[in-house]
Amino acid sequence: MSQAEKPVGGWTCPCCGDRIDDLPALAFTTPGNYPQLKLRERVRLGSRANDIYIDRKNGYTFVRCVLSLPMIDRTTTLDWGVWCSLSAENFARYRRSYRSRKQSELGPMFGWFSSHCPGYPETFGLKAQVHPQDERQRPLVELDETDHPLSIDQRNGITFERALQLAAPWLRMLGHDLAPNADAT
Repeated sequence: MSQAEKPVGGWTCPCCGDRIDDLPALAFTTPGNYPQLKLRERVRLGSRANDIYIDRKNGYTFVRCVLSLPMIDRTTTLDWGVWCSLSAENFARYRRSYRSRKQSELGPMFGWFSSHCPGYPETFGLKAQVHPQDERQRPLVELDETDHPLSIDQRNGITFERALQLAAPWLRMLGHDLAPNADAT
C-alpha cells in the first residue's frame, strides 16, 4: 500500500456522531474584498450570480473557482471554493462560453487570486492560472510557482492533520466542534 493509500483517521461529528473521513469544500461567498461591506453597499457596487461577481463601480470581474490541495497521506484533496479576477476580455470569453459543455477549450487564463485563505500569510493577489472545465464544472485554479506557503502546499501537498486545521474555522461556523478521533491511525 502506498503512502497516499494508507488510511488515516477521520473525525467525529459532534452533532450527529457520524464518523466522517473526508472534509467539505471550504467556500467563500464573495471575492476577498467584498464580505466586509454591508449588503446595501455590495448591491450598489456589484452583482453576483452563483459563480461570477461583477464590481460595476470599479470594473473588476471575478469567477468562482476551485483550488485543490492534494493530501499526501490520502487519495483525496482539500478543496477551496475561491475567487479569481479575470481581465475584461477573458471574463467576456468565459461568460460567452458559460453554457458550453466544452469550456476547457478556452485554455488557461491569467487571473489574480481574490480570496483570503485563513491559515496562510496573505493570499489575496497571488498570480494564478484559471483553467475552465467541461460540463459546467467550476474552473480549477493553479497558483504560479512561488515561495508562498499556499503555492508550495498546492504543489507538494498537505497532511490530513493540516487539512483538519484549515477546515476547523468552517466546521465551527457550521456548528461542528472538530473532534479528531483518538484511535486515528
